[in-house]
Amino acid sequence: ARGFAIAGGAVLACGIGLFFVLASNRGWIDERARVALGAIASMLAFGGGLFLRARFGQYWAALAAVGAGIAGAYATLAAAAARYDLVPDALALPLAGAIAAGATVVAVRWRSQTIAALGLIGAALAPALQALDVVLAWESTAFAVIVLLAAGAVSVPRRWRELLISISVIVGLQVEWLILDGGGLLAGVVAVAAAFALGLLAVAVGLQLASRQGLGDPLALTYALGAFAVVLLAAAQVL
Repeated sequence: ARGFAIAGGAVLACGIGLFFVLASNRGWIDERARVALGAIASMLAFGGGLFLRARFGQYWAALAAVGAGIAGAYATLAAAAARYDLVPDALALPLAGAIAAGATVVAVRWRSQTIAALGLIGAALAPALQALDVVLAWESTAFAVIVLLAAGAVSVPRRWRELLISISVIVGLQVEWLILDGGGLLAGVVAVAAAFALGLLAVAVGLQLASRQGLGDPLALTYALGAFAVVLLAAAQVL
C-alpha cells in the first residue's frame, strides 16, 4: 500500500509538471489557463488528501495526495513566475512561504517528516529557482535563511534530523552563491552571511537542549563548528 501510494503521488505531481511542458510545446491553451489549471489540480490533490485523512485516517494515500498537491503547487508557482512571468518576483517568495506554511501545519498535525520536507525544501529552493531568471539577491537569500530557522523550530523538537540537515545544506549553498556573486549591497551580503551563521548556532543550541545525552550532542557540535566555519569563510571571501 505504501509503495502504490508513493508511486501514485509521484505520478500525479509529475503529471502536473509535464502538463506545462506539453501545453507549452503544442500551444493547447494560453499561459494563464495553464497556470490556473495547474493550481486547481494542486488544490484538488491537497484537499483530497485532507478529506481522506479526516474521513478514513492517516493512510498512505492521504499522505501521497497531500504531497502531490504541495509539489504541484510549487511547480505551478515556478511556471507562473520563472517561465511565464505572470507572478512578479516580489510576490513569488511570499507565495512560496505560504505554501511552505500550509505544508508545515499539516506536517506537524500529522507528524509527517515527508510532508514537512516537501513544503520546507520547496521553499528553501525558491530563491535559487528565482535566480535562474534574475541575479540572486540578498533579500531572496535572506528568505532562505528564514526558512532554515523555521525548519529548525519544527525539526529539532521532533528529531527530524534528515530534514534539518538537507535544508541546512540547500541554504548554505545559496549563501555561498550569494557571496561569490555579490548579490547587490555589500552590507546585505554580510548581514545574510551573519544571519546564516547565527541560525546555525541557534540550531546547535536547540539540538543540545533537546538532546537526552549528558555529553555534547554530535550533531549539535557539528552545527556549532559549521557556524564558526561560515564566519571564517565569509570573512575571507567578502572582506
